[in-house]
Amino acid sequence: MSRRFSRRGFLWGSAAAVAGGALRPRAARAQSIAPYAETPTVALVSGSDRAQNVLNALRAIDDQIQPILRARKSVLIKPNVVVSDTPELPACTHADALRGILEYIAGSGFKGPVVIAEAGANYTTDGFQTYGYPAVVNQYKSSSAITSLDLIDLNEEGRYVVQQVVDANLHVQPIRVAARLFDPDAFIIGSAMLKSHNVCVATLSVKNMVLGAPLHGVSGERWNDKRKYHTGVRGTNFNMMLTAQKLAPFLGAAVVDGFEGMEGNGPGQGTLSFGLGAEAWKLVIAADRVAVDVAVGDSIAVNGCCLTVAQAAGAHLHFDVLEESRRLTNFSALRPGSLVNLERSLRFDGKVGGHFVTGHIDGVGAIQVFEPRGKDFYLRTLAPAGAGRYLVHKGSVAIDGISLTVAEVEGDALAVW
Repeated sequence: MSRRFSRRGFLWGSAAAVAGGALRPRAARAQSIAPYAETPTVALVSGSDRAQNVLNALRAIDDQIQPILRARKSVLIKPNVVVSDTPELPACTHADALRGILEYIAGSGFKGPVVIAEAGANYTTDGFQTYGYPAVVNQYKSSSAITSLDLIDLNEEGRYVVQQVVDANLHVQPIRVAARLFDPDAFIIGSAMLKSHNVCVATLSVKNMVLGAPLHGVSGERWNDKRKYHTGVRGTNFNMMLTAQKLAPFLGAAVVDGFEGMEGNGPGQGTLSFGLGAEAWKLVIAADRVAVDVAVGDSIAVNGCCLTVAQAAGAHLHFDVLEESRRLTNFSALRPGSLVNLERSLRFDGKVGGHFVTGHIDGVGAIQVFEPRGKDFYLRTLAPAGAGRYLVHKGSVAIDGISLTVAEVEGDALAVW
């Protein structure tokens, strides 16, 4: 029975494949002087839970993973952390994809150490914080099913093997690539996002491993072997092929997370793209004065989050809320009858006062203290991990869309009046 796939429908799948080849159609191919090795098995899974998708995909090929996994002494999960400061885009491996992989390992009976290791283009440890990896490690460290779990910045670790690539003039030059990715005792699982790439069209399993292998200096060291790969489109792809050939014997399995996709200016920037595997959440708000003269396509800030009006019916405004918006806001806590803060977009021909608020949400904070002090109220909030570096005393911060002046900063905690 034939089955039709659309491009957007495919984005909602999470694909797990035993490494060693690429997903190809079964149609007959012309005879090649260099035939491919046996095509690996690929599991395609769709659903509304990212972690569960990844877990189910790995379970679907468990019979092929287990014989190799049992023979290895450790597991290395290689995420994609190409940038360290854009949590609003699916440019880097999502924490829930790592949870799905760790759930599989926890249920596999494997008892050796597990590491999540990456050599990002920027400061990898910052990226770990931005995308919530420490919380994942803390969650599974407390599980008796996984005996040891650590985050490793391969640039900071600095262990390498030498690989040969070519420069723009086709001169051979040596570079340093992370030694852990060539460990014969490790079962290596690549965890990539499905996104566009400005050199190799799309980021999939092989690209994630290859361009995550070269190292760069840290702590003021002025060298970057990752840049030596980029010698024009053809040169870069040739260098990637050389490294892929060297890596191939050490790769175990690959997860390509297509729960969200990114199009456009990849790999670090682009446009968020969603598939059709699940409907967007529907939010309907009764808003008398705010709804006056509002048309479909207008922007309204709801608890500070900029949403687009999908339908305007009298005093009721309808919005489509995508999963990423729910994850980064308190929308998941809303119930019928809940009160929300609403604000219409600023008109450029109107009076400007107070602070500018973009409506792009960084994350959900936790209230630590909220109490009256004299005639005022004191609010102390714990911001998302790593957000403290962007907070300054007497700077501004928007909480539920209300722009407030920061009175205190301590780590990732802030206080306002």
